[in-house]
Amino acid sequence: MIANFQFKTTTVNGEQLAYEVGGSGSPIVCFPGMGDLRQEYDRLAPVLVEAGFRVIVADLRGHGDSSVGWDKYDVVTLASDIERVLDAEKIEKALLIGCSISGASTAYFAAQHPERVAGLVGLSPIRRVPFTGFKGMLMPLILQVMLMQPWGISAWGWYYRSLYPCTPPNDLDAYVARLEAKLREPGRFHAFKSMAFTGRNPAHLTTIQLPVLDFLGTADPDYDDPQAEADWLKSMMPQDEVRLLEGLGHYPHREQPERLLPHLLDFAHQTLQSNSPPAKD
Repeated sequence: MIANFQFKTTTVNGEQLAYEVGGSGSPIVCFPGMGDLRQEYDRLAPVLVEAGFRVIVADLRGHGDSSVGWDKYDVVTLASDIERVLDAEKIEKALLIGCSISGASTAYFAAQHPERVAGLVGLSPIRRVPFTGFKGMLMPLILQVMLMQPWGISAWGWYYRSLYPCTPPNDLDAYVARLEAKLREPGRFHAFKSMAFTGRNPAHLTTIQLPVLDFLGTADPDYDDPQAEADWLKSMMPQDEVRLLEGLGHYPHREQPERLLPHLLDFAHQTLQSNSPPAKD
């Protein structure tokens, strides 16, 4: 639980999506990366609440406190879960923040339902297959071997630590222990592995006309070349304000949130204010 946030669930075809809500004001909805928990936003969400926003942080299907009986774990179905959370909280339009695979699902949702999205923020978004060439051919095999039993969960914990190359947070050991404990619950590692091998089709990105702000760490091992990824994102969405964070990894919002918060807060105020209904006389 995040301090002063209220835990909730919503039911989708008999399965449960778990999330927390804090604050009041214009809505911001946050989705974590694959293999992670909604507590990924524990350093970001309270600051957004203090800035006057209503903040929702959700677990992905099969992850955290969401249930594990889902039949699909691809980007399209993750995007459908966004609509379920918005509907559960009676939110007409929100700013969406997505990390890693959620950077793909939030973008897909924005392309399909632009009327419900004020803007997009990507934290190390993986909106296409991140590796090319020989490395790109090897990565699925490497991932498959890494996630084999009996070492798969421990291997994910080891790799997860490598995603914090600059300033690992003081609670990283405890956080990774919590991740591994969650993945040992029945059905969760299957959900994680199913999500790990889903593809990406980024063609819809060119249809997005909404404001976009993306943060990429230059030391993120999940990118073949962070600068090339930034250039590609701009080629797909010319309005995308891409900010490269020198030396940071895949979770800049937990490594050094102070380096992205000023830009994120400005973006949130601008996009949500411009999308708010006109004041009545």
